Amino acid sequence: MSNYSRVQDNLDCVVDDLEREVEVNDSENDSPTIITSGNKRKRSSSSKPPLPRKKIAPRSATWQHFTRLPDNDKKCKCNYCGNEFECGSVGYGTSTLRTHYQERCQKYKDLQKDQMTLTQDVGSDEIVARGFSQDACRRATVKMIVLDELPFSVVENSGFKHFCSVAAPRYLLSSRRTIIRDTLDMYVEEKTKLKSLLVGNKLKVFFTTDIWTFIMTVSYMVITTHFIDKN
Repeated sequence: MSNYSRVQDNLDCVVDDLEREVEVNDSENDSPTIITSGNKRKRSSSSKPPLPRKKIAPRSATWQHFTRLPDNDKKCKCNYCGNEFECGSVGYGTSTLRTHYQERCQKYKDLQKDQMTLTQDVGSDEIVARGFSQDACRRATVKMIVLDELPFSVVENSGFKHFCSVAAPRYLLSSRRTIIRDTLDMYVEEKTKLKSLLVGNKLKVFFTTDIWTFIMTVSYMVITTHFIDKN
């Protein structure tokens, strides 16, 4: 007998032994029982049901305009006109939903048409007329976080959500991830504006530096610039 045949016979014997040693006991609680030979004790798996998977909240801002049907999570309806759409996790993206509420939903368009409101910016005497704008509200939220040095998670706090629901009920709150991306975009935008200002006017700039340590023992170096523009 060749070595290959001996190995194959040994494997077959091991499989037969395992099949004889392992028995599944279909009891009332459907908990399998494993019976082993020799001096090993009997082991029973836990009768506790497996924990359900934690549902991950959708990250796309499109879902702020749609709601999944309670009896069929593969379908959703528009929060404005009530039209239903397919929204299964496989094969259905959010592009169709986004096209609907941005271009086709007339009720959503009617909500965007708002009377202009006279407002006054902080630190300015100029009074301007403004209408509601989702993008303007998002930029204002980012500016608030930067100026007041607030954590990005403030947009997910219950107090901030309650304030927005009273002061600006039409403002669709963004997630923390969206606010972080908006902050980075605003940083790049403001950096470009500042470089254009300094280069275009050929201004003399004076720098001062300061080094300090945060409460979490993180060191920072702050650079402050001073210049006089034409105004």
